[in-house]
Amino acid sequence: MSETDRRTDGAIPEELPEVPCPRGAYAAAVSQPHPPCRGRGYVPCSALVVSAGMTPRHHGTLTVTGLVGGEVDTAAAAEAAGLAARNALAAVAGAAGGLDRLRGLLRLSVFIACVDGFTELSAVADGASAALARTAPALGIPARTAVGVRALPGGAPVEIELTAAAQHPPTTQNAAPDTPTAQDTAPTALIPQNATPDALSRRVPEGVRR
Repeated sequence: MSETDRRTDGAIPEELPEVPCPRGAYAAAVSQPHPPCRGRGYVPCSALVVSAGMTPRHHGTLTVTGLVGGEVDTAAAAEAAGLAARNALAAVAGAAGGLDRLRGLLRLSVFIACVDGFTELSAVADGASAALARTAPALGIPARTAVGVRALPGGAPVEIELTAAAQHPPTTQNAAPDTPTAQDTAPTALIPQNATPDALSRRVPEGVRR
């Protein structure tokens, strides 16, 4: 039995959705070359990939709106968190160059727009964790934070941020897999192939261009 078979227990991973289109001046996800390091919890990788906040959108439309504990019950919020988590996974996979380049899920942040006194935050966040486990079981379980907030973009009940470890592809045929080249030293974002230089400069904030 292969390592993948042992980790998935025979589960068939779900297909990723299309990467949600950014609804503002930000990238869906950014991949930053990362120098190899070892320590407790070490995941072999050469890049860290961080998603923007992802909401439960399907084909660009929010599937549910409202405050959890009010208009939205815990079960519906957990389902929405699962959709948002899959959107975040699609974003980091796209920025990494494909799902097969991801080496592990590192951190999952779940923001929940809820009524005062709502405390079932972990139950909502469990929907995100379960969706990631179904879609990419071989990538492991990330560290997780669940935070209650007053409001989220568009009236979404949940928003997800995901950080993953990835194997960054070399930019030249002679580059070593774990050795960043000069081109690798700038973050790589999801940018249309026909984007102009002006469009690129607008999409990448001044503070992260090098």
